[in-house]
Amino acid sequence: MRIFASVLLQCVFTELVCPSGEEGSCVAPAAPHDAPSDPKASVYMREDTRQKKAGAHITRMETPTLETNSSMMGDQEDAGLVAWDMWAVAFVMIVVATLRHDPQCPDNKMYVAVCGSVSMGALVAHPFLDQSVINPVMLGCLAFVSAPLCMKLQNGKAILRVPEVPVMKAGKEFHTRQPQAPSPSAKPHNIATYNVAISNAAKTGELPRAEQLFSEMSGAGIEPTVVTFNAVLDAAARTADSAKADQWLQKLVAHPTLSPDVVSFNAAISSAAKVGKVDKARDFLTLMKKHKVKPDVISYASVIDACSKGGSADEAAHWLEEMTKDGVEPNVIAYSSVISAYARTGNVAGAERCVRAMAQRGLEPDLICYNSVINACAKVGDADKAEAILQTMRKHNVSCNVVTYNAVINACAKASDVLRAERWLQDMEKASIPPDVISYNAVIDACAKVGNCDKAERYVAKMVGAGLSPSIVSYNTVVNCCAKTGQLPRAEQWLNRMQRQGVKPDVVTFGILIDACARTHSLEKAEKLLDMMTKEGVEANVVSFNALINACAKSGDVGKAEQWLDRMEKLGASPDTISFNAVINACAKAGQAARAEHWLQQMLRRSIPADMISYNAVIDACAKVGDVQRSLKWLETMIQESIAPNVVTFNSVINSCAKSGDAGGAQKAMQQMRKAGIEPNVVSYSALINSCVKGGDKAAAMGHFKDMKAVGIRPDVVTYCTVANLHAKQGDWREVEQFMDQLVQDGLKMNEYCFAALLGAYAAASPRQGDAAERAFQDMVRSGLQPNRIVVGSLLRACGRPRAQQLCASLGVDLDAAADRGPPQRRPNDRNSNNNYGTDASSSSRGPEQTGALAPEEDGDIVCPILRLIYMIVLHFVLVFWEGIWPPVQQGVVEQRQHPQCAHYTCWAGEAA
Repeated sequence: MRIFASVLLQCVFTELVCPSGEEGSCVAPAAPHDAPSDPKASVYMREDTRQKKAGAHITRMETPTLETNSSMMGDQEDAGLVAWDMWAVAFVMIVVATLRHDPQCPDNKMYVAVCGSVSMGALVAHPFLDQSVINPVMLGCLAFVSAPLCMKLQNGKAILRVPEVPVMKAGKEFHTRQPQAPSPSAKPHNIATYNVAISNAAKTGELPRAEQLFSEMSGAGIEPTVVTFNAVLDAAARTADSAKADQWLQKLVAHPTLSPDVVSFNAAISSAAKVGKVDKARDFLTLMKKHKVKPDVISYASVIDACSKGGSADEAAHWLEEMTKDGVEPNVIAYSSVISAYARTGNVAGAERCVRAMAQRGLEPDLICYNSVINACAKVGDADKAEAILQTMRKHNVSCNVVTYNAVINACAKASDVLRAERWLQDMEKASIPPDVISYNAVIDACAKVGNCDKAERYVAKMVGAGLSPSIVSYNTVVNCCAKTGQLPRAEQWLNRMQRQGVKPDVVTFGILIDACARTHSLEKAEKLLDMMTKEGVEANVVSFNALINACAKSGDVGKAEQWLDRMEKLGASPDTISFNAVINACAKAGQAARAEHWLQQMLRRSIPADMISYNAVIDACAKVGDVQRSLKWLETMIQESIAPNVVTFNSVINSCAKSGDAGGAQKAMQQMRKAGIEPNVVSYSALINSCVKGGDKAAAMGHFKDMKAVGIRPDVVTYCTVANLHAKQGDWREVEQFMDQLVQDGLKMNEYCFAALLGAYAAASPRQGDAAERAFQDMVRSGLQPNRIVVGSLLRACGRPRAQQLCASLGVDLDAAADRGPPQRRPNDRNSNNNYGTDASSSSRGPEQTGALAPEEDGDIVCPILRLIYMIVLHFVLVFWEGIWPPVQQGVVEQRQHPQCAHYTCWAGEAA
């Protein structure tokens, strides 16, 4: 019937369009500007490309051009009305053509073509008709009849154009008549055409274009409607311009005859929601209620989405409750937004609570909801929960996609579970879901977290084998894995490989490598990497420069650190708190308190906020030179700036007191520390005890040692060495041995400083304990520790040079080389050696110099070689005088004691025969 109707339709234009059959009469005149407008009329418009390039805004309607697009309609209802109108027009045309059909009319075929096109356009544009059910034969017949017409079907969009109209002439001679070119000054005719034009501009995100059309319409004397305002608001919403949306909404509110509707407010709320402006979205909703416009599900869902994008999960849940109280039934989209908000903050419990609430309302969670919950699990590394949710999806027949599997693999990666991540990647492949680059990157990240560079490299190769190109994230993850495991050359190889593959390294790549150079003290290589970064066209940012300055600090090169800070500013990168902290740390490590203070003052002068680490570094620098007053001054400044000191801050102050032997100042700092609500730790007590040792207050030192154990703080090696040195100076070797016994019983291992204190006690004893010193030295060498000048000095004083030389020769120790060897340096994990001014490192790795404790050689009256020489001369005369007065020791009472760690020490009790 439709084919027959289409054929009959071809007769219509005889009477309606050009009944006279004259040439040129088939081009319908344009509608006048004052033609009555019908909001339900089907208005189709095409913008001429030539006039668009020439700057014209919109052309007049061209009758020979028919453009049908259901997307131009506001909704399916309007599109359906338009389609039925077209069928109605076609029916009237068929009736007129039947009544007045003139078989002698030479332009019959042209009418047939035009009417057939109208019929087919109405058929194809019908919104409720599936395009797949249109009879191909029918379309073929219509297309054949209207051969001169251009028909295009694409993505459910039907566009029918008549670029030129063929006209039959006598003798079957054809020629074409070109349609008249529209005038450049042509404008839309009425409010309907303007509304469509503004709507089209909104759909393409052209807010300036929509605003310009609105202005032109006002200039033409055409009054806008709410639909017009809504179209402009929609343009603002699509471009996420909440300021413009607010401006146009206020214009609509101020209009004398128009009032905003729910669509107006929803568009404004959407403009704020797209960029996560929670306050703005909330204000629009409040204004909506003020104007007595009832919010619908879209209104609340948009506000919830704004909260989700802004990271306000609790507020999103609040608006979900408000939505229910207002009588608006939440939908899946609203719940999905709340779940997404909880997922962004890693709140798995909140996300699951929303899923349960959905089920109670009879809403079935969809794929997006489940994926959001799994993403929440991934953020906190809860692989068990992520897997359980995926199993729940399967149980409820919700199909998993690549995003689902990627989230589960990412959860396993966050948990550093490589085997689990690999298993889910294989499961993904078995489910016929091809892994993408993100899937492989998650597995590579899991390998990098456990430092498995070999496996990470294999998965990059597997990714390439699957036909995927590794991304910059893939390469950066492998480079970071190699750098974190100390394999800098291997990391550089991957840098070269990514460059060969055409992947340009970014600022993250170079930042990783420069930071690796800092950890290995490769300052020169770090500088070369920064130069390479510039040559590659990668702009160095503040993070890159901070890594380089940190490399200088760790290498102890204060001058280079300061130079790079200046160069950083010259290259346009603004130093931040971390930049200055790195330079201050370099000065602190070098003991340059004045320079450290200078850079902190520069920092404050430039209004760069100093933090706890900044002040701790300066206080530590002052502590290293034993300047108590400057340490206290910076502590007061820190408190005045409302920066709360921590345990490291007070430990540095106590350490500065210990350096200068100010036991009273150390005790006062300890009291101030407790007053601030900070509990002292082992470092605090060790520094306090050392201040008493320096002041020669043995009773106070032992009292603090007992207090320390009484409050449950376990002494470490530094504490034992500090107390042992107090007794070693007085030659009380029995007490020193008891402290060493306790040290071993506490599960600690004796180090060079412990043996130095023990040998110093034997050397200072009266009489000297040469045999015990010899046995202690043997145990030290056999335990793998290297003798240094402190140990050798004590051994020489205890045993004498000939015996000491014989002992060293038997043990394979070069006495002269050992005498020139300094005390062991700080270990890499010692406190403050890694810029760790924010927290305390493990106290078990500290050396005595970290709390101000001095080794025996550096203590008392043997600090320098000159004093040592004077000491030896005086000691020589004392011994000579003593041997001349007292009878020689004929027989000593030998006491055999079993030392827990060392061998049996033969100790002289000092009883004369």
